Amino acid sequence: LLLVGKSNSGKSVICEIARFIVGEEFTCHIRPEEMNEPWLLSSIKNKKLNLVYDSILSDSLSNVGFKQIISGEPIRIDKMYTGSEVIVPVAKHLFVMNRISRIKDSDDLFSRLLVLRISKTINTENQNPELTGLLKEELTKIIKWSQEGLSRLDSNKGVFTTVTYNETDKDFEEPSLTEMISNFLTHSNKIKLVEDGEIPIHLFKTLFEEFAKIEPLPYMSIGRTMRNLGYRNF
Repeated sequence: LLLVGKSNSGKSVICEIARFIVGEEFTCHIRPEEMNEPWLLSSIKNKKLNLVYDSILSDSLSNVGFKQIISGEPIRIDKMYTGSEVIVPVAKHLFVMNRISRIKDSDDLFSRLLVLRISKTINTENQNPELTGLLKEELTKIIKWSQEGLSRLDSNKGVFTTVTYNETDKDFEEPSLTEMISNFLTHSNKIKLVEDGEIPIHLFKTLFEEFAKIEPLPYMSIGRTMRNLGYRNF
């Protein structure tokens, strides 16, 4: 399950409730990029839930170890002092992402990923810091509600009774640099222009990369895109 949404959208609350339901002793925290290393995988033995709160990168979902684990294939783990062994992991995976970019070799993954997009964000003044604790008090009812949902899912042969969003390959396309810069110019509140409309390119580049949450780009790519958008540099 991929929870996709901006900060302050409640993703961590969902994760906390899942951890409460399963129990801390049956929960591990292994990132997808760590799933190629047998010694990092050792903690998944006998666990029911693999929970990763931190935003993960889409590319890490394409590695061989991740595909092998979510397919239910036997894997080799290497635990300190006990040696190497082969197990079939049963843990389900819950990951948090701020945004999804293109996933390499995505065709085989789509049948195994359930994407839940959380579009609403809650302003700080409207957040309830006690929400997780209040929901924990309702845990018995939440588990009963979950069991009812599982029963419906089982009777429907694994098909969800209500599908409000179907993830397709198009949804994982990386936006173009032009689209990202246009979005930055429209929505960023950190652009501070001097009176004659100039901003140093190095400052623009830094602010844009922080806004878009991307790796550093060549100055030439940014300059060319800005010129195509009608801006001029000098």
